[in-house]
Amino acid sequence: MLLKGFTVFTFVFVYALPMITFVLCYWRILMVVRRQNKITAGSHAGRSTRVQVVQAVTASTNDDGTTVSNAKTGQGKGVEHSNRCKV
Repeated sequence: MLLKGFTVFTFVFVYALPMITFVLCYWRILMVVRRQNKITAGSHAGRSTRVQVVQAVTASTNDDGTTVSNAKTGQGKGVEHSNRCKV
């Protein structure tokens, strides 16, 4: 009887308890990641609309009258930043 109780005790504290702890902790981590993913996905949806508006406002015209976005002509923010950092 004592050996059977020791076997159950060992199984619970060596296998079952750590397994339950890992499952519950990772479940909570996954719930936080899913929630943050929903928040991030919502903020990116609004961002694409703002980017399109900014590109439309900052569009320029070529000599032949065609409209070209500043991002395509190399006059975007990233290019200006790299020109300022040149040594």
